Amino acid sequence: MGTTHKHNIPEQFVKLICIAGFIILLIGLIKEFLVDSGLDLTKWEKTKIITQIENIFTMLLFTIIFFNPKKVEFLALASFVYTVSVILEENVYNVMEIFMFYLTVSLLIFRGFYHHKKTLKIVFTIFVILGLYLTKLRYGFDNYLESMFQAAGYSLVLFCILFFLMHYQKNKSFSSLNTRILDLSDYDENQLSAMDKEWLELALTNEKYNTIARKYGYSEGHVKNRMHYIFATIDVIDRIDLFSKYAGCKVIKDKEELQQWKQDILEKS
Repeated sequence: MGTTHKHNIPEQFVKLICIAGFIILLIGLIKEFLVDSGLDLTKWEKTKIITQIENIFTMLLFTIIFFNPKKVEFLALASFVYTVSVILEENVYNVMEIFMFYLTVSLLIFRGFYHHKKTLKIVFTIFVILGLYLTKLRYGFDNYLESMFQAAGYSLVLFCILFFLMHYQKNKSFSSLNTRILDLSDYDENQLSAMDKEWLELALTNEKYNTIARKYGYSEGHVKNRMHYIFATIDVIDRIDLFSKYAGCKVIKDKEELQQWKQDILEKS
C-alpha cells in the first residue's frame, strides 16, 4: 500500500517512553523503600502511600502499552492520574499539573477521541479541569486566584507554541493535500468485497451504522461485525482510529480509480 496516506503511531518511540517511564518509577519506588524509609513502611505518610500506589499503577500501564503501543489512550489515562494527583497534593503552585493535563488532551486528540461529539467533549474536558482546580480553594481564595493566573499564563504560552508549530506544519503539508488517499485497490474480493469498500467509504463520511444497515438491507449488528473485520483487514483498531488515520482521504476502491487518480494528480502538477 505504498500510496496510502497513513498516520502510523511511532511504536518504537512509544516503547522507549514506556521503558524510560518504567525505569524512572522503579528507581523512585526502590529509593522510597530502601533509602528513605529503610523498609519501615510505618514512616510513610498517607499521601506517600497514595503516590506509590499511583506509581505502581502507572508502571502496570507502561507494561501494557509496551506490548501494545497502539493503545496510546493508556498513556492518556496515566497522565490524567498524575494531573489529579498533582492538583490534589499539598502544593498550590505546581505547574506540572498543567503539562500533564495537556499531555492527556493531546493524546486523546491523537487517538481521535474528539472527532465525534466534539463540542460536548471539549466542554466536558474544560469542566473537568475547572472542577479539579476548584479543590485549590482549600488554600484560600487568594492562593486559588494566584494558581489560576499561573495556569492561564502557562496555558497561553503553550497554546502559542502549539499554534505556530501547527501553522508551520499546515503550510508544509498544504501542497500534498490532494495526494491523501486510502488505497484499497490491492485488496481482492477474498479480502474486501466491493460492498466492504463502499461501507468503509461511507464510514469515513461519518455515516452511522444503522443508516448503512437500512440502505443495504442488513441488521445493524451485522454491519458492526463486518466493519470490525474490515478494520482488522486494513490494520485499523476501530472507527476512531479510522478517522485518526484517514479523515479527509479519498478512498480508492480499484485499479481503475487508482489510475484515474494518478492521472488527475499529473494534470494538476
